[in-house]
Amino acid sequence: MPGLVGHVASPPATADVSRALQKLAYFARYISTTFKHTPAVHVGHVLRPSRRTEPNTVVSPDGKVAVHLVGHALRVSQPRGDISAARFLEDYLQGTFDPDSADGGFVGCVVDLNENCLQIFNDRLGTLPVLYAKNARGFAFAPEAKAVFATLGLQPRYAPSGVVSLLTAGYCLGDETLFEEIRCLEPASILRVDLATLELKCHRYWKLTYEENKDLKNRSDASAALYEVIKASHETVLDPDSAFDVLLSGGLDSRCMFASAVRTGRIPKRAFGWGGQADVPYTDPYIAAKLAAHFGVRYDFFRYDTDAFLENAKPWSYTSELANDNIGWYAEGASVLAN
Repeated sequence: MPGLVGHVASPPATADVSRALQKLAYFARYISTTFKHTPAVHVGHVLRPSRRTEPNTVVSPDGKVAVHLVGHALRVSQPRGDISAARFLEDYLQGTFDPDSADGGFVGCVVDLNENCLQIFNDRLGTLPVLYAKNARGFAFAPEAKAVFATLGLQPRYAPSGVVSLLTAGYCLGDETLFEEIRCLEPASILRVDLATLELKCHRYWKLTYEENKDLKNRSDASAALYEVIKASHETVLDPDSAFDVLLSGGLDSRCMFASAVRTGRIPKRAFGWGGQADVPYTDPYIAAKLAAHFGVRYDFFRYDTDAFLENAKPWSYTSELANDNIGWYAEGASVLAN
């Protein structure tokens, strides 16, 4: 998937993120960029084309500090709005850097040559994956294990405890992954890498806790509160001046997204769904088409079947690294999702 990659090479080697970027560039329209902060410290991006004008990388005037940011970071406090890489850099230089002030889904990296360190941080729910490892070639991180393998020359070997976690819980627990030597950055964490010694230190800046709210004991009050939160999130994320599409499968989650957008006055320009047939009454695609027609939204349906399941399963497993267990994606392959 698109995201951030990095390599801190063990002296006297030179860092190289080119092979990691190649592993993530699944489609020709993806854009890859490399930033060489020192011969031993390289950070790269693989990104989809975007209409956003804010740069994903910002460097301080003296060239000693840089912030890389991918995803979408939003202010927690009012007024809501985007937090850019430039804002994170400004806060860092002023000593007020705090990822806990941001909502959304994002991964960032700070390269500080004054402090001789690199710091990787993610959002409070760890929405975007960050995998990392360290060996004789140095330290590397990326959103997918295959990119880390390529950078450090590691041979993939399954970790028994990671496999057991996946099969029993549906995901790997803690910082475990499916592979030996590869760790995962837990949600709401900052990983600090000493550029001289490659010593790693990680700390959590926030932890999800569940507490009783006496104001929400009544079911109708709880429903109303949930509704307001969902509606507010769409008002925050959806730019009223920008056109957008909706993946309208017809399931409950996509119907909720569609309805929330409509309630906030942000009508999508197009909705599209997928499945075996679109005209079987009361199936998800049938419901999706009816909803789109009711609100005058163009609806495109992509038909797929299981004929190519076996052919698609291997490349999709490689692409997803089993991070997506939606059987539909195995049936039609990554190319339909890209289109």
